[in-house]
Amino acid sequence: MKNFIFNITLFLILGGLFACAFQEEALKATATKSSLSEQSVDDVWKTTKPENANAQFLLGLQYYSGKGVTQNYQEAFNWFYKSAQQGHLEAQNYLAGMYYRGKGVSQNQSEAVKWYRQSAEQGLAKAQYNLGIIYENGYGVPQNLAEAIKWYRQAAQQGHAKAQNNLGVLYHRGKGVKQDYQEAAKWYRQAAQQGDIEAQHNLEVMSGTTQNN
Repeated sequence: MKNFIFNITLFLILGGLFACAFQEEALKATATKSSLSEQSVDDVWKTTKPENANAQFLLGLQYYSGKGVTQNYQEAFNWFYKSAQQGHLEAQNYLAGMYYRGKGVSQNQSEAVKWYRQSAEQGLAKAQYNLGIIYENGYGVPQNLAEAIKWYRQAAQQGHAKAQNNLGVLYHRGKGVKQDYQEAAKWYRQAAQQGDIEAQHNLEVMSGTTQNN
């Protein structure tokens, strides 16, 4: 009986010590996370080299989104521009978007197309998709469906759902390309499988159309 009581007491003591240790580690983790979240942009910048393109892009992103710093589109533009000049694909894409919308800089669609193209030619799917939209609708450039299809296809082949859907639409309607329901369904299906709602709707509509025919 004495051994049983001793074992129970020892179990409770060890359990209490384990709980205290666990709470202490949890508090340490919380404190570390808190201290990291309180770092200013200046603190982060001190740990990077001024010529680091990725750091410049991340700073631009912070100023663009207003996370951890007061939102400032002009400051975001400045950092994106520095990074983009070094060939950073995401920075080029964001910079193009700012020129396109006139955020932090005077609106300039020619500059937007220039930077979208630089990023797209280096393989960034988002930039390829954006360039496809520009050429499909003639935003800042003469409308060119062949160019739109070219860029949509490159983005779609990388798995960009919106580009896949838009490419499907062009095949479905026969815009800039010979009408091809099978090709349209193929791209709709790929986008729909990624959860693209518009592609899911288009696939349903096309299925109803082909059944009626």
